[in-house]
Amino acid sequence: YESLANGYYTNQPLLQNCANVLNVWFDDLDFSYKDKDGHTHTGLQPEQAKEIVEFIRANKNKQLAIVHCAAGVSRSGSVAQFIADMWHIPYDKFTRMNPSISVKAHFTQTLNEALNKIT
Repeated sequence: YESLANGYYTNQPLLQNCANVLNVWFDDLDFSYKDKDGHTHTGLQPEQAKEIVEFIRANKNKQLAIVHCAAGVSRSGSVAQFIADMWHIPYDKFTRMNPSISVKAHFTQTLNEALNKIT
């Protein structure tokens, strides 16, 4: 590991963007704010949502999608649910395969808005 950015190592193989890997960094927030130390914390932005939607479309012929976030709950859950909806995976099958995730309405709304602007 050569460098640490935002508390995460940045040169791990899966952290490098390529045709079938996309890294999008955002906080588990509905709105942005600055903390007492002056650091800005930002939720999913429209440009990031567009990037995610375009990536999903570019990889629509794949049979597997792996979505990961630092906590593995609402950010990854929201994107995974969005992928399942785009790929027409039945909701009951998706929830059986992913029982511990939750979906955040703000992330879903931002992703759907990006999809609607692209289509």
